[in-house]
Amino acid sequence: MDEDSISQVCGILEVPFTDNHGTYLGLPSQIARKKSVVFTFIKEKVWQRLQGWGQKFLSRAGKEIMLKTVAQALPNYAMNIYLLPLDLCKELEIMMNSYWWGTKRNEGKGIHWLRWDSMCKPKSVGGIGFKKIHDVNIAMLGKQCWKLMTDPHSLVARILKARYYPRSSFIDASVGFNPSYTWRSLMAAKNVVVNGSRIQIGDGQQVQLFKDPWLPDVHNGFITSELDESLATATVDCLMVPGQRSWDYDLITDVFNSRDAGLILQVPLSVRQNEDRWYWLADPKGQFTVRSCYNLLNSEANVSSSKVWKRLWGLEVPGKVKHFFWHALMNVLPTADNLRPRKVEVSPICPICNAANESVLHCLVECLFAHSC
Repeated sequence: MDEDSISQVCGILEVPFTDNHGTYLGLPSQIARKKSVVFTFIKEKVWQRLQGWGQKFLSRAGKEIMLKTVAQALPNYAMNIYLLPLDLCKELEIMMNSYWWGTKRNEGKGIHWLRWDSMCKPKSVGGIGFKKIHDVNIAMLGKQCWKLMTDPHSLVARILKARYYPRSSFIDASVGFNPSYTWRSLMAAKNVVVNGSRIQIGDGQQVQLFKDPWLPDVHNGFITSELDESLATATVDCLMVPGQRSWDYDLITDVFNSRDAGLILQVPLSVRQNEDRWYWLADPKGQFTVRSCYNLLNSEANVSSSKVWKRLWGLEVPGKVKHFFWHALMNVLPTADNLRPRKVEVSPICPICNAANESVLHCLVECLFAHSC
């Protein structure tokens, strides 16, 4: 609608024209081009919380709980619908990292011994278990994509289909022309969900041979054989023996390449299941969860756990003691050997025994005072 039309409508309704449309249910109702400005309120909320906690004497264990349960949860409501700008995600992580390493005395200006990405690793592999905000954002948007895929008859799915993909399925949907920012956000997570999902074959009448991921291959669930264009809209049931729930072996081995044929014949067919169902590869029950999607985006989450870290975090001691041990094992205690490379002018000699350089190993194991303790 042009400006003249808008002015006429405002004149008829006797209402003023404004560019500020406010918020709806706590979220901005319109997203302008400068996304960082629109979502400034999230940054301000997190900053206010961190500033308030900075006036309290919290241990590392206390900081961990506050960051995980409050600070990292503040953007969740917006991240369920919108894709936060990468710059904003980075700023939030920098703020949290500064709070973690800072103290009340130096107002968050302490040495940042480790990067945020290192602390986002699971505790079982040497991290603290914090979350990468952008990956959490993608995982939350992925849940919305999963609902559009698995429940296409819902009201929101029908509305989005009519607007953005009226002649295709959600898998084939694209950003399109003049999309809303909500739709752009969903498209940012679509490929992650599609690549991590497969279709469990029932009668095969709703699954297209080439456009749907239905092969039992973790890396690629799509058909790779080059076939005639006339089969572009063919469904999986055409590969079954007519009137039976079994694969047509001769047809499959003749038409498809060895890779596709082998995978097709591996797909089990059951006479008890008629419905074609989506299932999520990263979850044992096949159901999409934000946690499983986040772990899928982070390879560190799939690394086998170390017995050392498992024993450390399983100790029946106060949380601040566990965190001290973690600092020692990660070699990030403020000893002379660690401070001098960071241009802090201190004597390299242990001030207690004056016999060796002050390192983590010396302070806790080799020093005579440590032996006496």
